[in-house]
Amino acid sequence: MNTCPHEEVLHAYTEGWLDAESQQAIEAHLTVCHECQRRVAGWQAVSEAIRGLPRIPAPGGTLQPMPTPHHEWRLVLALSACLAGIAAWLWLAGVSPPELNHFVGWTPYSTLSESAQQAAEKLQPFWHTLREVLKWKA
Repeated sequence: MNTCPHEEVLHAYTEGWLDAESQQAIEAHLTVCHECQRRVAGWQAVSEAIRGLPRIPAPGGTLQPMPTPHHEWRLVLALSACLAGIAAWLWLAGVSPPELNHFVGWTPYSTLSESAQQAAEKLQPFWHTLREVLKWKA
């Protein structure tokens, strides 16, 4: 490992969440990197402190299990049938979904408003076509 791993990786190493190969790579890196040894020691101290906290039981009678609906499958079936019907209607009307290459160029770390603006710009041709089909069918 030529560079120091990210903090999340060191935390995962401390907790034992990494696979064997990654665990060995981190251990090899720790033999030569004092900075990462210090960071791992910090994560170990945090983990020990958290595990050392007393366990407080939940108050009795305040937490009730949520009832599970017995007919949940009917809702899933109805929604699936609706979506299939809409997809078939759009297909028969000649409306094609937006291509995946419309989304090339999005930055994963943009703000929510920037992402919404980009989505609106990329999906505009699809929505315009859909609007025209709906006007034509009405």
